[in-house]
Amino acid sequence: YAILNEAWRLVNDGVLSVKDIDTVMTEGLGMRYAFLGAFEAAHLNAE
Repeated sequence: YAILNEAWRLVNDGVLSVKDIDTVMTEGLGMRYAFLGAFEAAHLNAE
């Protein structure tokens, strides 16, 4: 639930809109996590 909590914080602070969050999750992070998973994505992004 960490991503959802952070998303709500960004909306409440006026940083992003709900539509912006949905766009990020469906076209960005969500697509990556659907194929790799959070830990595998982090491992592949490590330097």
